[in-house]
Amino acid sequence: PKANAKVPPENLEVKWEAYPDAAYYKFSIFADTATGAEPPYDFINRRVEELSFVLDKPLQPGSYTFRVEAYNASDHKIAQNANDVKFSVK
Repeated sequence: PKANAKVPPENLEVKWEAYPDAAYYKFSIFADTATGAEPPYDFINRRVEELSFVLDKPLQPGSYTFRVEAYNASDHKIAQNANDVKFSVK
């Protein structure tokens, strides 16, 4: 999702730009529980080799933060998104 976007709870796709020399990525979605959001434990440090992922479980209404990190073939973190992306689920 884009920063400050309001998104539906189901079939949410998270995506990012390719990073040079990245072998895989780990993304995390964190919940702001004060807004009613529930922590999506299946989406904390989720490893993927693609540049996007469609969440296979719906998110509860509330506010969330998205972060992605790039790792090289030696399992060293080489980058992460500069700013956490905050979004909300309707």
